This record gives sequence, C-alpha cells and structure tokens, in this order.
Amino acid sequence: MKLTEEQRQAVQAAGSVAVTAGAGTGKTELLSQRYLWHLQQASESVSPLEIVVLTFTEKAAAELRSRIRKAVGNKWPDRSDWLAEVEAAQISTFHSLCARICREHPAAAGQPADFTILDDLAGKLWQQTVLTAAMQELDPSCFDVMDYSEWRPLLETLLDDPVRSQALLAVESEQWREVLAQAQRDRLQQIQQSSDWQAAIEDLSGASWREADALSDQIQQILAWSDTLFDPANSNWQATYDEFIKLKLTQAGSAKNWGSADTAKLLRTQCKVLRDRLRDEESLLSLRPNEADDWNRDQRSRIYEAFETVLKSIDARKRQDRCLDFNDLERGAVRALESEAVRSHYQQRWRYCFVDEFQDTNPTQSQILQALWDPQHLILTLVGDEKQSIYGFRGAATQVFRNWQQQIQQHQGHIVTLSQSFRTHQTLLETINQVFEPVLDPYQPLRSDRQPPHPLPPIQQLVIEPEEKDSLEQARIQEATAIAQQIQTWIQQPLLVWDKPSNQHRPIAYGDIAILCRRRAPLETVYGEVLNQAGIPVLVNGGGSLLETPVGYDLQALLEFLVYPSNDLALATLLRSPAFGLSDAQLYQRAQQGKGWWSHRQERPDPAFAAAIKILEGLLRSRFFESPLRLVQQFDRATGYSAVLASLPQAQRLLADWQALLTFLREQPQAHDLELLLRYWKQLQQAEVVLPRPVLKAGNAVTLMTLHGSKGSEWPVVIIPDLTAKPRSQAETVLFDTELGVALRQPYVKEQAAAYQFFKYRKQQAEDAETRRLLYVGFTRARDLLLLTSPKSAEARSPLDLLAPGLEQAAIQPLDPNSGTEIAVTATLPTADAPLFWQSTAAIAPQYSELSVSAFADYFRCPALFHFRYTQGHPGAIDGEGAGTSDRPPQLGLLVHRALELDLRQPEALKPYCAAEDQDLIPQALQLASCFATEPVYSAVREQAQQREVTLHLELSSGLVLKGRADLVGADWVLDFKTDQQPQPENYQLQLWAYAAALNRPQAAIAWLRHNQLDWIEIEFIPDQAERAAVQLAQGDFDPQPGLCCQYCSYRSICEATSKN
Repeated sequence: MKLTEEQRQAVQAAGSVAVTAGAGTGKTELLSQRYLWHLQQASESVSPLEIVVLTFTEKAAAELRSRIRKAVGNKWPDRSDWLAEVEAAQISTFHSLCARICREHPAAAGQPADFTILDDLAGKLWQQTVLTAAMQELDPSCFDVMDYSEWRPLLETLLDDPVRSQALLAVESEQWREVLAQAQRDRLQQIQQSSDWQAAIEDLSGASWREADALSDQIQQILAWSDTLFDPANSNWQATYDEFIKLKLTQAGSAKNWGSADTAKLLRTQCKVLRDRLRDEESLLSLRPNEADDWNRDQRSRIYEAFETVLKSIDARKRQDRCLDFNDLERGAVRALESEAVRSHYQQRWRYCFVDEFQDTNPTQSQILQALWDPQHLILTLVGDEKQSIYGFRGAATQVFRNWQQQIQQHQGHIVTLSQSFRTHQTLLETINQVFEPVLDPYQPLRSDRQPPHPLPPIQQLVIEPEEKDSLEQARIQEATAIAQQIQTWIQQPLLVWDKPSNQHRPIAYGDIAILCRRRAPLETVYGEVLNQAGIPVLVNGGGSLLETPVGYDLQALLEFLVYPSNDLALATLLRSPAFGLSDAQLYQRAQQGKGWWSHRQERPDPAFAAAIKILEGLLRSRFFESPLRLVQQFDRATGYSAVLASLPQAQRLLADWQALLTFLREQPQAHDLELLLRYWKQLQQAEVVLPRPVLKAGNAVTLMTLHGSKGSEWPVVIIPDLTAKPRSQAETVLFDTELGVALRQPYVKEQAAAYQFFKYRKQQAEDAETRRLLYVGFTRARDLLLLTSPKSAEARSPLDLLAPGLEQAAIQPLDPNSGTEIAVTATLPTADAPLFWQSTAAIAPQYSELSVSAFADYFRCPALFHFRYTQGHPGAIDGEGAGTSDRPPQLGLLVHRALELDLRQPEALKPYCAAEDQDLIPQALQLASCFATEPVYSAVREQAQQREVTLHLELSSGLVLKGRADLVGADWVLDFKTDQQPQPENYQLQLWAYAAALNRPQAAIAWLRHNQLDWIEIEFIPDQAERAAVQLAQGDFDPQPGLCCQYCSYRSICEATSKN
C-alpha cells in the first residue's frame, strides 16, 4: 500500500509522534509501517524485543502481532531472528504489561511473586464475596449517613478503579466553588456573544415609541438587566439573573404607539427570546453554595475513611489468597514504577513504544506510560482519535490524549493528523463533515477521492409520526416497518454499493446493511422481529450477556426447576419455552386452580401437560446421578429444544448462544453439582457479570448491533434508528467528577448541595459529548449510504436533539413515510460483460467465530464427534465401551487442576470444589497433584515455571478465535496436566500447539500425572492442519474420521461411520 503524505510524515517522524487517525484513514497500516521504519533506521542496533506495542483487547493485540509478523517477514524474509523476536516481543494489552512489571518486580509492586490473575468474571465474583466481610469492619457511624444498600454500590463503584477513586477522594473539597464560578462566567459570556442574543439586544436597543407603556417599560428593564448581568465587576449578578428568568412578558404594545402591529410583535418576541435563553441555562446559572454543601464537605472525609478501610481489608485478603484482578495489576505497576531502579530497568530495555486506540486510555494507564517515558531514550508513537472516544464508562478520558499531544510537542515531537479516508466516498464524507463541524469540538474534517456509486443524497432521514395514542413501543414498530420496506426497496431496485475486493460497484445484498442502535434492547425485541416477519434475514451481533438471552433465561429456569421443583415461576417459564411450547392461555387456565403446579400435577391431569410432565419427571429422577450438563443435554434430546431453535427466526443467533452456554457449563468447576451451579449462576447475575455472546459472521443477513459494538467495522449501508430515545436518568447517591472529586446526594432535603447539582450538570455535559462522539462512530461506519430514522419527537438531550445544529447546517430534510414519498433508489447495473459481485440470499449456514481450544481439538480429531457434542448437544451414549479410559475423568481432572492451581494439600481444602457424589475422588486427586510437586521428573519445569492458569486467545487466519487456559507457562514452553489412564500424546497435539502459539512459546509438554512421565510434544506440523480444519469447519464439513479413537468414543453406538468401520 502506497502511503499518503500524511501517513509518510507520521511513519518517518524523527522522535515521538502523536497521530490523530480519523475513521478509515489506515491507522493499522501506519502502525506496521512505523514499526518497520524503526527497524530499518536502527538496522543491526535494534531488536523487536526493544519495541513495545500496547492496545486494549487481546484480540486487537493478536491482530497487531499478526500484521507486524507479516510485514517483517515480507520485507526481511531472511531475518529469522527478527521473526522469532517478534513472537516474544511485548505486543499486548496494558494489563499484560502491568502483569509483567508485577511479576518481574513483585517487591516493588507490593504483590506476592506467585500471584494468579483473576479475569473479569472471577474477579467480580471474588470481590462480591470478600466485600461483604470487609464492610463489617466499617465504623457503625457510617450507616448514619447512608444505609447498607447505598454503601455497597458506592464501594463497588470505588473499587472498580481504586487508583482513580483514591485520587478523587483526596481532591481539595472546596475546589469546585472556583470551577463553578468560572463555568458560570464563561457561559454568560457565550450567551452574550451568541448571534440570537446580539440580534435581540440590537432590536430592543433601536426600538422607539410615542408614549411609554408596559412594553417600553419591559424593554428598558431588560436592557438594564443585560448591562448588569454581563458586568464582570458585578459580584451580585445572580440576583439580576433570578429577576430576569422570572419576568412575566407583557402583551401590551399598540400599532399606533409602535408604528405597526408587526413591530410590537417582533419586540415582544425578542423579549421572550432573551428570557428563554437564560432559562435554558438555569441548571448551571442558578447554582450557588447552600447549607447542604457543609454537610457534603463533612461526609466526603467519611467516605474516604470507609473506602480506605475496605480497600485495606480486601488487599489483605488478596495477599492471603495470592490473587490479583486487573485493577490490582495497574495499581501494582504504578507502585513498582515509583522506584527509580524499576523505571531505569525498563527505560534501558525498551527504546520504542506504540499505543493504539490511545483515546481509550484511562488516567491510571497514562500514569504508567508517564513513568516509563524518558524523552531522551524512549520514542513514543501514539495513535488515536478523540472523536471516537466512547468508553467514558470504563474510565477513558479525552483529556488524556490532549495532554500527551502537548507533552510530545514540548519535547520537539510531532503532531500528525490523518484526513484521507479509504472507506467512505467523498460526497458522504462532505455531508458528515457538515453535520459534525458544529457538533464536535474540536473537529478535523475527512476527505476521500472515491466518487459515490449513485446520485442519491448520502445521508437520508426518515421520520415516523405516530398517532397520539401510540406508545413508544408502537412507534418503534412503525419505524421498524418503514425500515423493512426501505431495505426491500433497495434489494429489489437494486441500489448500487462499492465492492472493496473487486474495486467496483455491484448491487446491494442483505449482508451489506447494518442497523446500529445505541441500546441493545430494541434491536432484538423490535427491529429484529419486524424484519424477520418481513422475510429479511437478520443477525444480532456484538455485545450483551449470555445470561440475559432468551436461551439463557430458559436454561436458568431448567436449573431452578431441577433444584426446586415447587418453583412455579421456573416451571411456567419452561413450559412456555420452545422446549414445550405451551400457550399463555393454557398456563392461565392451569394457574386458576390455585395450587402448586408440580406438587398437584396428578390432580385433574391435563393432556396438554402430560408429555412435559413425563419428561420433567425423568429429569428429576436423573438429577441424583447425572451431572448438570448431562441433564441439560438429556433435556435437549427429549424435548427437541435445539431443533426448535433451529426453526425459529434468528436461529443462528439462538443456536450459537445455546452452544456457548453448554460450553460455559462444561468448563465450570461447579458443573457437577446442580445446587452449586445454580448458586454460581445467581452470583454472576448479582455481580452483573457479562458472559460475552459469541461473535458470528453475518453472511448474507442484515447485521443488528449496538453503536459501541460497531467500532472497527464498516458496511456499505448503515441505518441508525431510535434517535429520539431519551437518555436514562436516575438520582445517584454519589457523583464522581474526574477533576473535582466526589459529591453526595443528601437524603430527605428539598434542595441538594450546589456541589452535587454542579457535578450532575457536568456529568450530563460529558454524557452528551460522548453521545455525539458515539453518533460520529456510527456515521463513519457507512461506506456509501446512511439512513437516520426515528419517531417524531422533540425530547431534549435525545441523539436527534444533539445532532440538530449539524443536520440543519447539512440541510438534511426529513422524509415522512406517511406522506407517500419514498426514498428514491437509482441504480445502473453493470454491463453484460462486467461480473456481478453479490451474495446469494440462501439460508445462513451455521458458523463458529469463537471456540474453546478443547472444542476445536475435538473437531480436529473427528468432525462428527464435534457435530454430535457441540452442534447437536447430544449427551452421548455412555455404554461402557465408549466411556473413555479413566474413572470419571472430567471430575477427577477438574479436582487435580484445582488442587495444583491453588496449591491445595489437604482434603478439607479441596472439598468446597467437589460435588457430594465425587468426594471419594479427593484422595486420588491430591495424590496425583502431589506427584507433580514431588517427583524428580518434573523438577526442571517446576523450577522454571513463571505463570499458572494463563488465559489465552488465538486467532487463526480464517478468523476463527480459539480460547483456553494453559496450566503452566515457562519462558519458552507451555505445559498441560493430564490424568489419562494411558498416555496418548497424539490426541493433544492441536491443544498444545494452540497454547504455545497463543503465548508465543516454541515448546509444549504434557505431564502425565498417573505415570510420572513428561513428554515434549511435536507441534511444528500442526499450524497448516489447524488452518485447514478451521476452513472445513466454516464450510460445515462434519464428515467422520474413523480410527482408533472410535473405540473410546461415547457416540460410537449412534455414529454410522463406526458401524461401517
């Protein structure tokens, strides 16, 4: 790819550089080329090990490493040393960098040397557990201010980012007063200089009348107030403001006295304009300190003391359990880098540092980078775009990027802005620039050389005007219906779009369209349903939690019923689910009997319930000797649950969520005890833990996604609906301000503290600014055409309201579908000689974008095995022959792994992780675990081990993402523990290769604990086979591969290939 002049300036910049990379401007290519430039300029004197590349997700880090690996290999194919060093280089997330600092300098970090890392899920659950105990140490007087139900969410919020929280609580408590006074003066100045104010004052100042009347008196009063209000020397301006906004407008003013009726009317209107303009700013300009602020000041110190008490208690428990969450890693890194010796160590090790998506950096991460940066020895490349900063709720702050730009300039660095877009055509970009120039500040316009594929307006707006009696939900249904009609029109005409692979125009397909919404709820319940009914294939993608999906609720109901059969709500949920499909009318009739449904199931038996009762009774009998996973699989087979899902709208989404939930169950330590599993499930819900839904490839279907989830993606046509939805508001007990600290809401008072009201005002301003940036992200996902839709509304602070100045400047006129006017579609098809590049509208084939390593290993071993286990959810026909080669291998293996992970030596310590029916396995599990701790054959790996239970992520070239956890990791190897009766290393080659590749380790080994045997596994030839297998999986190839493993397969009695073999 040939670099633009702007890209070349950034790539070849001498010294540090901060790059503002607008949407679609080729920032990833810039990063890889800048990396090559450093290697080329330094030649033999630099190593990839001296270059750090940081980003914010494991997936992004893997993509960057892949691009850099490919770029280095293409430019220097003979530099095998550099290629090897790229694999070992620090190309990672910030959290991985922090973990490295904490492991290499545990004493300086104040952390144990052998800590384990709690991922998001485990960390939230662990914190929920220990917070209850920590709160018992609070001074009882704390609860005079707030009750337990208010203290707990407050402390949870503070613990989400302890470094920031400590800094905010330490802010000078009265600093907000000066900031408020300055903000009010600034706003008054903006009002005075605004065009509408100036025009009104000019009209009133030039007015003349024959005789004084009520209108002339009002005009003179307003002009006097205006002079007083904007006088910088007037310290009592708020008294004038209060009088001004309370002004009762007169209706006086005769035509005879004022020259004409129109003149009098104009002057009355201008009086109203001035008063209303001030009223619009009442939430800021009316604020003044009051008695509640004294109370606020006193309570802030109490919160600080309470937080320190709880934090100290939790830190002590973490040291005892030798575990850290992601926040602890950042805190430990900050603490370690306070040591001059530690800073010097890394400043000598690293010469170049890249940070991608820098607009997502939080203040703590900025502090870490600040400690690492020595301008004389470390060259920075920071790439981001303030206009795409949309993660304020995660702590990201736009001010961080601005501060770093200033620092880099002060040290003779460079500031470069990329403005050439390779995504969007010129006409659409010009319109986007017009919309956001008055909306975002600062705003850097983008440009493009590509011409549009049609003469249509590039941004179109569709407004639905519902009936007065219609609810918001009904208005959304009308809006969704209009969207469906428009999509069908585009497909039938057809609309032309730009095809990037072929570099030419082609007719649109369903897969070229995305509907991006700010909130997830209406995507599935409204837009997806309406489009499905219209025969349009859709796929809901990106974001959301498995626990909050339809299949998640069904699975929870099944677990609830199996543990508590008397739970009528769980039973009703099951009966009306796709498993049984009973109607609400049938359930209502049953409910009228007024008795417990299950306990009285045999009274007046209803044929409609008979089949369900029989199946559920069988499951209840099996619950005493089957694992929860087996029970769920038996439920699926008995009811045809997943088969029904396959016939429903959005089948691909439902089936993917169902399979992901089965995988989740399979991987949980509690998966062998129903009650423990249900308790764990509810703990996840209470902690609001998000279990990510698998990402799917849309194929030829319209993608439905949140605006946040769409970042990094693009489509020819984008639709942004629901633009008049109001933001949710709530009276928060505590408000945090990144500059001013903390303010509390005082209970049972009429007027809240000015500090609290000012913080609330600033929070709303920040949220509105982020909503504007979020809309910018949505607009810039479109390559060819953008459609905005909404019910007609004038809600303040809605997305449409925030965009109003820009839409007006761009002269975007809303189209009313009720008027009979349709959005025109113009298409000129390619000539007969030109190929058509469009996708078939055939049914969507099942696809997997993410799999556990063990699941993919099953596919690698036998696609039919994978199909039975993961696609169909078949529990397997365990009949003795196919039961495997060890006694209850999953249970025993889980216990052994837990004993090794937590260094458990006593039976009592292992019991909490073991179901009641498996207690007899504890002695055997401890004996196998002790083998690794004591046998000489393992001494070398024991001594060289650096990490245990490392979460990993590997993306294959096909796009398939593999996830798993490596048991033990050394400097150049990974190791997995096995408890098999007979060592069969060929069954685990893919698994070990995936672990090694994901963690950039060249060697892999298996410790066979039953045999005191350590095998180093050959993995060199696996990558090509794995890539081929991933392609076959994407194509839906589930043909069996008969072999020796068939004799141990639990599906042998139902597999045709086995019988033929």
